[in-house]
Amino acid sequence: MSGVCHALGAEPIIVADIRQHCLDAARERLGATHDFLLPDEHLADQVRELTGGEGVDMTFITADDASLVNLGLDMTKRRGRIVLVALLTEAPLQFMAFPVIGKELHIIGSSMSNNDDVRAAIELAASGRVDIEGILTHTLPIEEAQQGMELAHTKDDSAIKVVLSFD
Repeated sequence: MSGVCHALGAEPIIVADIRQHCLDAARERLGATHDFLLPDEHLADQVRELTGGEGVDMTFITADDASLVNLGLDMTKRRGRIVLVALLTEAPLQFMAFPVIGKELHIIGSSMSNNDDVRAAIELAASGRVDIEGILTHTLPIEEAQQGMELAHTKDDSAIKVVLSFD
């Protein structure tokens, strides 16, 4: 996500994750300008400080943690957007309506991509505007698909994205 934001000229690009290796890749290879290791009880305050007190234009929730939605409400600026990319299947979403109404926030659900998004992603990768090598950490033969799925889920062995090969 940070690589595409960078390629499209967004700034600042602030990322937060529970895994340091994911933050390192976002900062070193994908254009993130600031990174925060979670949990961090002061994250929303720090984000507002970085944005002159306003908050961010867009917040992308990409992890299956319903509590991140409230964090997004807190650090997104008035009339900003919160995009729910993660499946958010672990718990129901619970948040107060007042921050959404008071700040006139837009909450958008995303199923990740459509055909146009895939074409645009291929173009960004092919042109080198997004460093896909920065997140491709493992390539495994298709026979090791189960291990690949586990690595992608657990992020063990510093995994970020795992590709299964038919070679």
